[in-house]
Amino acid sequence: MAKHTNLKGVYLALEDFLERTPARPKPVIIQMAEQDPEALRHFTALPDEYLTILGPRRLPPVVCPMSSTPTALPVSTSVGFSMLENLGYVDYVHKLSPDIIVGLADMPYGESAGSRRMQKMTTRTETWTRNMVNVNKDIKSNSMSRQRPSLFVPVLPINREAQDLYLELLADELKENIDGFALYEADSFTIVPTPLAHLPRMSFTEASKPQDVLRDIQLGADICAIPFVNAATDAGIALDFVFPAHAEPDKRLAMGIDMWTSDHATDVSPLSSKCGCYACQKHHRAYIQHLLSAKEMLAWVLLQIHNLKIMDDFFAGIRRTIQEGTFEIEVKKFEDVYEAELPTKTGQGPRIRGYQRKSEGPNESKQNALAYRTLNDASERREEGIRPDPLDDAADLEKRGFGVEATNKL
Repeated sequence: MAKHTNLKGVYLALEDFLERTPARPKPVIIQMAEQDPEALRHFTALPDEYLTILGPRRLPPVVCPMSSTPTALPVSTSVGFSMLENLGYVDYVHKLSPDIIVGLADMPYGESAGSRRMQKMTTRTETWTRNMVNVNKDIKSNSMSRQRPSLFVPVLPINREAQDLYLELLADELKENIDGFALYEADSFTIVPTPLAHLPRMSFTEASKPQDVLRDIQLGADICAIPFVNAATDAGIALDFVFPAHAEPDKRLAMGIDMWTSDHATDVSPLSSKCGCYACQKHHRAYIQHLLSAKEMLAWVLLQIHNLKIMDDFFAGIRRTIQEGTFEIEVKKFEDVYEAELPTKTGQGPRIRGYQRKSEGPNESKQNALAYRTLNDASERREEGIRPDPLDDAADLEKRGFGVEATNKL
């Protein structure tokens, strides 16, 4: 990645490092952090020049069956649902010492918030933000050897009136200890407190396509989390767009290529003629389509390299047009040139991971088929034990079942 892109930042979710049960007193990475101040970089193998952004939940988050409490937020860990205590989050993120901390917010994932729920959200988020600010202030005042992480406080995805007191608190009492904002919906860009309007804004609006990213930047986003890149890679889709868009074609262009289709089985062209990434320089569509069909992890690695390069060039074009004063014009042109949505996925990653499906309660059936199994009767063991005769030709082998997929056994 370092050779082919200028990407220098990574968003990490604390819930991915947590265990569900208290059998182990502290997560492994926190135990490491107590001995190694660079544990987060070392654990994730990130180079020193990469910006680390640490928040409570991955993007998009899994909707949890539990509700928030005045002191804790439900999270989806690698081994199940759990509750993340507010003070525990404050302690963990400061021990891990990322470059940017995303403040804890009481978010109504998967549900609409009524007036009473909004009041609870605002009160809890205010308390949690105060706790985070106080620890940040202590780090600064104690002149510790490590640098104080930058704090991006959340603006809740509710109307201004419902969180007016919280926004006043940020603009008045806490303004000296805030370094930026974390925004979770497009409407939130318009309610950032005026005295703090100069601070950077990070978008967590769960953009599902490039047009959503352009909209957020038009509204004032400085940093964008892009969940659709991972989603496209998992689905076997190679992104294929540029910004600024080229001359308008006769019909709108697709923004991606579904590499699962058999059309690519003999296509030796690169994923995109406009891309100079490692995957496009060293491999062709037929090879990547073969890897996908064989469920080889290398397929998704190459697609991710390509898709991140496309996004890297996309943002480089955005920065260039902003400097030239043509950004708004190019946004309109991009919307005219490309289709409104990414291609519909027809494939899936090698295994369905827990955060890719909604949990429906206990005793759920397994979503991934077993790759291997024990032969369950003598006839199967006997069939599997047949060895071909060295003198058999291809026709003889075919009659005896070699080279034929035994679908009836699975």
